[in-house]
Amino acid sequence: HAEPATPTSSGVDSTPQRVIDAAVECILAKGYYRASSNEIARWAGLTWGVIQYHFGTRERLMLAVFRDQVQKLIDHSERYVFTGDTTRDQLWSVYEYLNEHFGQREYLASLDINLNLVRTPSAEPEIRADVERLHDAMAQVGQRNLGHVVSNPMVVEIIRSVIVSHRLRADASLTAFVDDEKAYRERVEMLIGALADDLERA
Repeated sequence: HAEPATPTSSGVDSTPQRVIDAAVECILAKGYYRASSNEIARWAGLTWGVIQYHFGTRERLMLAVFRDQVQKLIDHSERYVFTGDTTRDQLWSVYEYLNEHFGQREYLASLDINLNLVRTPSAEPEIRADVERLHDAMAQVGQRNLGHVVSNPMVVEIIRSVIVSHRLRADASLTAFVDDEKAYRERVEMLIGALADDLERA
């Protein structure tokens, strides 16, 4: 796990992003509820008063962290160039696109926030709006690449589900039985082979 940050100086006020990054690391290390206001401040190398100035409450900070992760996937979706001359190669390109976000440990922090804030009445509408924004951005990826398998939402969801399942089971802090990377890669290869055969028969 990462350790709390040490203060740095810069000409640009990077404090909000520094706090967001520290909150992500703190949630990954300690979990949503143990990532308290003071603990996040400690990880950011700041006082809670400074963080409050930028975000107000812990809930607003958590919303900002979630929104930051959503925006990263939206930006990634807009930049990513899908490749592949064969169905199988196209499926691997979809896998790489999704794995770049859903396969990273940072995704677990945004998932933790989502699961908790979606049950918080004051935050629930904003969380749902951001999830909707994310889904819209991913749907637009398909619409921009109509000749590619990424335009098939079922294919995207199947591959994403396998990546997320592995991400949850690959973290020793979340499970007693850590998913083996070699076995996971074999599952992905088997899945992509089966999807390629199925799509080519259709």
